[in-house]
Amino acid sequence: MTKNQVEMDEPEVIEYNDTKYQKVSEGKASIIFPSNEKRDVFYNPIQQFNRDITITAIKAWEDEFLNPSSTNDAKKKKKSFTVFEGLAATGLRSLRFAKELPGTLDKVIANDLSKDAVRAIELNTKYNDLKGKVVAKQGNCNVSLLLSLAEENDIKGFDIIDLDPYGTAAPFIDAAIQGVKDGGMLCVTCTDSQVLCGNTYPEKCFSLYGGVNMMNSVSTHESALRLLIMTLKQSAARYGKYITPRLCLSIDYYIRVFVTVEKAPLKVKDLITELGSVKVCNNGGCQSFFEQPFGEKHERVSKKNKPFTKISTAKSIDVGESCPYCSKKLHVVGPMYLGPLQDKKFCKKILDINKEHEKEGNVYGTTKRIEGMVSVAMSEVDSLFYFSPSLLSGVLKITVPSLRTVINGLGSLGYECSLTHAAKSCVKTNAPWDAIWYVMKRCGTMADPEYKPKLNDKMPGFTIWNDDSIGKTLTPEQLEKFNLEEDNLETKKFLKLQNSKIVKYQENPKSNWGPMSRPK
Repeated sequence: MTKNQVEMDEPEVIEYNDTKYQKVSEGKASIIFPSNEKRDVFYNPIQQFNRDITITAIKAWEDEFLNPSSTNDAKKKKKSFTVFEGLAATGLRSLRFAKELPGTLDKVIANDLSKDAVRAIELNTKYNDLKGKVVAKQGNCNVSLLLSLAEENDIKGFDIIDLDPYGTAAPFIDAAIQGVKDGGMLCVTCTDSQVLCGNTYPEKCFSLYGGVNMMNSVSTHESALRLLIMTLKQSAARYGKYITPRLCLSIDYYIRVFVTVEKAPLKVKDLITELGSVKVCNNGGCQSFFEQPFGEKHERVSKKNKPFTKISTAKSIDVGESCPYCSKKLHVVGPMYLGPLQDKKFCKKILDINKEHEKEGNVYGTTKRIEGMVSVAMSEVDSLFYFSPSLLSGVLKITVPSLRTVINGLGSLGYECSLTHAAKSCVKTNAPWDAIWYVMKRCGTMADPEYKPKLNDKMPGFTIWNDDSIGKTLTPEQLEKFNLEEDNLETKKFLKLQNSKIVKYQENPKSNWGPMSRPK
């Protein structure tokens, strides 16, 4: 086991107030629970990465919001902030907030529906000497949140709201949006991957998140993030609030997003331009996809020569019922968020704080993984979805080219390329599918210009391989610069990240690695 893996040894047995307890330490906090076989309260050691990166993200938000650099933001400067954790379980996350954000954190409300959980939180608050700093509440997350606001006589809300449920966060989103302060941050986890990322239950996905996922597609994990962001944005828009994604990650068996919330009715008007549906060639097709936004912006000038923005419904994309490349029937997914998922400056701030955490030794057990995943996320091209050269090679029945070769080709044509944190050996790019298929076909004939794959007319790759018009969107200048062998700027960025000694995926510390079962 490496230094930065989650420690999952047997809990230490201690005696506290003449009672034997099992003790688990994580970060700067410890929790104790009765030393017996019955597990009354849910504790998941697998989620240490989730808790570590949440602490880091809050510190990044704290530095940005509580210590504004611009004069215009000076009025926003605060001395402290409050946190509401709606589904606290053992309270470990709240205890860590209080222990690791001591300077500016005023109070954490740790809420849970379970009476056993509340008793555990009260016990652990006392054990960690955090009475008054962490306040345990028992009740439904939504009800407790709104009642807490009333009790505090603070209609503006909490600075940070954290939702980390067992399953979907959908039932708690609307109340959380109402409860977060202007400029505050909302942290949301969804562990219902079978619904958000699986190949079944489109009706369940639609009922919870208002959209359909990209089933049977390699980009399904990014699609899950975009569905959740859309749900957050639509909920916020009802209250004149605007959601800005800061860091959105697909991690192991769940997704985790950090977004800031601001009162901005004018920005809400842009929502129609940020959402849309996607036509995807999945279910045995070639994996091409085509986005259809719901709205578009038009810059205008008034009669008084003043610029203004006009928003209208978007024109239909020039794609019919069938894929223009392989002729298979297209499937409609979404609606979902189509904009950027990562805030590069916010990611950089997280990485800087993470370096400081590394100096604290074993306090933060997943710093290497945070460095890896956030570095990759920060490098991602702000484009929709990604593709797998391996899958596309399977469509064309050609030898799988290296990522380096594919990026050489796309980069030489002038397109941006990057890895994605959401899937291994996949490429994000702003290149159109016409250019992607052109590069993949050229990769197939790289070793043998006369190579012809064994394809029949029922295979999706048959039409693509025999379509001489593929590449028609490329200009003569682009074609002149096309090169699969020479490294370019995009390749150098890719190689720098690929060759860096960062851990993008954590090794399983023990067998049966997963979300664990609910408490008995």
